[in-house]
Amino acid sequence: MKQIFNLILLLYSVATYGQTLNTQLESRRVMLPNGWSLTPAGRSLEVGDLPLNMAVSSSQKLMAVTNNGQGKQTIQLIDTKTEKILDNVEIPKSFYGLKFSRDEKSLYASGGNDNWILKYAIVENKLILNDSLILGKKCLLLDIQEFSLISIFKNVV
Repeated sequence: MKQIFNLILLLYSVATYGQTLNTQLESRRVMLPNGWSLTPAGRSLEVGDLPLNMAVSSSQKLMAVTNNGQGKQTIQLIDTKTEKILDNVEIPKSFYGLKFSRDEKSLYASGGNDNWILKYAIVENKLILNDSLILGKKCLLLDIQEFSLISIFKNVV
């Protein structure tokens, strides 16, 4: 009789835990425009529009995210321990490239299709643009037949 009671108690607690877990997951469910839904695992942090890349510093204290969507393109600097956004810098163009320096005093970011790399100094948890690395010359040619400008990169280093 005692074994039956323990079994019933165990089944009841498993069912109750399952309902609680299901309720928690349902509260975090996100409906997508196509009718599908996502239920994120773990914790999430709200970032900008279309986060395309993320880099974590070697000490794992800082994280940088590039936001490359339709609106303002930005780089966000985030404290991984507190999960707080330390800085949010608007940039003219960006793409996938993002890397912390080994000493964590600089952050390098792709300049989009402008053939350059932006170098940000990290000073008191703020990103300060202090240099850029140009990768080659950019030449503009006029296409007479199409009446449009074509961008051609030459002398890539």
